Amino acid sequence: MYHTRPCLAVLSLLLACGPDPSDGTDTDPLPATGGDATGTAPAECPADLEPFASPDEYAEALAVAVCAKLESCGCAAVSPTCVDDKTAENAHRNDVYLAAGSEFDPLCARKRVLQHEWTACGLDSASPCGGCQDFVGKRAEGDACELIVDLVDPCGPDLFCNGGVCTGPLPPLDEGEVCREGEPKRTLGYCPADHFCDFDQDICVPVPEVGDPCRDYVCGPGAWCSTGDSATGVCRAQRPGGEPCTQPNQCESLACVDNVCSDQPRYCIFAS
Repeated sequence: MYHTRPCLAVLSLLLACGPDPSDGTDTDPLPATGGDATGTAPAECPADLEPFASPDEYAEALAVAVCAKLESCGCAAVSPTCVDDKTAENAHRNDVYLAAGSEFDPLCARKRVLQHEWTACGLDSASPCGGCQDFVGKRAEGDACELIVDLVDPCGPDLFCNGGVCTGPLPPLDEGEVCREGEPKRTLGYCPADHFCDFDQDICVPVPEVGDPCRDYVCGPGAWCSTGDSATGVCRAQRPGGEPCTQPNQCESLACVDNVCSDQPRYCIFAS
């Protein structure tokens, strides 16, 4: 049984572009991406990026880039139909956004495909083109909203659906400040680095480290919340590949495969 932690948010930040889609068959060798497994990227975002002509072109180019990166990272069992399978998945995602009234941003789509080519196999490299949204909602600040199929945010650029209302950029908060209020809960701002919004108290609190009691079952990077010794839990160090596990967050790779922590690169886990 293959368990992976929910990863839509992680991969949605990774989308990037390989070469133009090939006309080859499913069994042809996967194309080279121009990047390598170390995540080589230019120092600056290229100024002459070509926007995609359509969401369908984007769906295929993204599939080509992902499948090529899976091979370059040495991921196990890359399917010979990888490009076709992922093209179909991407096209379905695109259709969901378009049906919800979102607008396709063809230049952002190109940047997100490129991010796959440039990212390191460990998912620890940044794109020089920064982040963007490949599909953008159209509702204005203050409009009513709700997430569509738990995925699509209908709010416009630089807005997000916050407690049922399209909300603009939020202010930074300090430790101990209230971060949520109301019903449904509405986010009031962003907690400082190494802090998070504790949903039990709705205030910004420090992220627990290894050896600390868990907070709302949350622990910092490199740790997981073990409830074997107490009801509230204690933060324990994540385990390397090959160590036994019962859940994904016990593992450094965030993947528990047949009760053993996977030692594959993170890109293999989240993009497969």
